Amino acid sequence: MSISVTILGCGPLPLDRDTPFSAAGLRTYQFAYTTHHAGYTVTTVCVDASPKGIKTKEMKRRSPCEGFQVISLSFDDFANGKILEEIIERSSPDVLVATGSILPVYTATHYSREVPFWADILGDPLLEVQAKAPTQDPDKLHNELFHVWKMLNRGLFAGDVFSAVSLPQSHALIGQLTLIGRLNHQTEGYEFVHSIPLGILEEEKGEANARGEADPFVRGAEIAPDDFIICWSGSYNTWIDIDTLFLGVEGAMKRSQKVKFLSLGGAIAGYEEQMYQRFVKRIEGSSYRENFILKDWITPRDMRRAFQECDVGINVDRFTYEAYLGSRSRLVGFYRFGVPAISTVMTELTQALSRVGALYEFKMGHPASLTETILRAMEDTRERKEKGRKGRTFVFEEYSFSKTMKPFLAWLESPTRAPDKNSIFRNSLNEIERLSCYDLLQQHCSASSLKSSLRNRLKHIFRSSF
Repeated sequence: MSISVTILGCGPLPLDRDTPFSAAGLRTYQFAYTTHHAGYTVTTVCVDASPKGIKTKEMKRRSPCEGFQVISLSFDDFANGKILEEIIERSSPDVLVATGSILPVYTATHYSREVPFWADILGDPLLEVQAKAPTQDPDKLHNELFHVWKMLNRGLFAGDVFSAVSLPQSHALIGQLTLIGRLNHQTEGYEFVHSIPLGILEEEKGEANARGEADPFVRGAEIAPDDFIICWSGSYNTWIDIDTLFLGVEGAMKRSQKVKFLSLGGAIAGYEEQMYQRFVKRIEGSSYRENFILKDWITPRDMRRAFQECDVGINVDRFTYEAYLGSRSRLVGFYRFGVPAISTVMTELTQALSRVGALYEFKMGHPASLTETILRAMEDTRERKEKGRKGRTFVFEEYSFSKTMKPFLAWLESPTRAPDKNSIFRNSLNEIERLSCYDLLQQHCSASSLKSSLRNRLKHIFRSSF
């Protein structure tokens, strides 16, 4: 019997070369493509998450091929229970999957009671909020953190199986499941969590082989043919060390006028715009501002042309636990075309690239270290090519869709609910969602009454769970 799978995720998906997409869209495509390629019927419902802030105004449907339907919704329509419920009823799924961000995971919990539910947590959402601390008002940050905490908790209660973007994040997920009581006598011996890194499609290997065949992008026009191009790709997100990035690159420009910085990306509209604004302001005050070429968000078609002209990619993390648990899809993009990267070493991915000798490493938080690393990469063309070759081989072998998605495909062969699916504990989602220290503190003043209320409210939820 053919299994029908409905995926709630984020768009746009990388289905054409003329629409910019984010890591959330790539992750959604990783699940959707793999599911369809394995022979399952797939309906993918995407909330618009365009990095440029271009909003879907009405429902859009497309069918890239038979058995693969993509429905794009605005944020309001995605959050509208009636519209999404009608779509899910029509698709009549045997399995429900949520991926891309915490919003699809939270939304899927309202429809997951009847069918097995795989919840993919793409990076820790709480740590992503924490990483906003340097640029966000403390009260606003507190409210967002509390809101995301409630959304994540509901997903943790509802999921039958989970995936994380890295092994460290999978360990964090196990801890989170432990804290809410999902690791109990009913689930002993059950494998709740899998690590699924951001992947790369094997079919792209042939396309990536064609370096130098595309039309020129900037080299020979805005940038001289023999200039050294450092490429930034994607968003200027909360985890970036803007000061080290700017000072390190500018320091290299002071030593060589041939150093050019090409930015392909920008602010994340409606989510994080201050980091990019800070970076642009620093560039505008620099004596080397003409060496910075800022292209904002570009299409995948132009991205391919740009990567073929770059000498190195760059990634600059500051210390955050988001980085420790997360990943960096831009690095996979660089190495897809054999472009070596200069990077701090914090994520699981950068540690792996470092081990295989594919990465130019520099010391976190030290602009001078970044400057020297840039100049070293600039001096040795042979070393750059070798690092690019090693990295490209590594990502296509270790981060391919077929390899990274093995745990998910194995589960799809016989999808089941978690062993605690019928417990009172899991059937109390709405009560759990309402339960919060904030609610209790609003209703009770004294410590003794708080303890009594907490005890009474928890008693009927947990009584038959363990």
